[in-house]
Amino acid sequence: MDFGERLKEERMRLGMNQTQFAAIAGVGKTTQINYESGSRAPDVAYLAAVAKIGADVQYVVTGVRSPASLAPDETVLLEGYRGLDAATRKRMLAFMLGGVEPPEKGDKPAQLSHFEGSMQVFHQAPTGGNFVGRDLVKKKGK
Repeated sequence: MDFGERLKEERMRLGMNQTQFAAIAGVGKTTQINYESGSRAPDVAYLAAVAKIGADVQYVVTGVRSPASLAPDETVLLEGYRGLDAATRKRMLAFMLGGVEPPEKGDKPAQLSHFEGSMQVFHQAPTGGNFVGRDLVKKKGK
């Protein structure tokens, strides 16, 4: 696989068409097509621009994936997580790994509960402030 094919692969991985990707990188659609076909090579400014939106430039240039290549939404999540205090990090990890918080020293082991119903209940979750799973209550009949 050559440079142009890898560039196209990254563009598609990010869910963009040639026009969108080109605009973000400050070039025209024809230039993007030329980059992907291999008839032209981009400059450093282009590569820096696509890196900012989550393209793995190391992969595009060398064919070797960056171990820390993250999509933009993953970057936001990671930055938010790194800004949390230790106790909140612990709760977040517990939630992501099955919704069970590890027991404190001397506590009985936590029990998993079976969820019945639609996951759509989370679409009605509060969007501001601090809340946890116990704050989400499914109303009967809905």
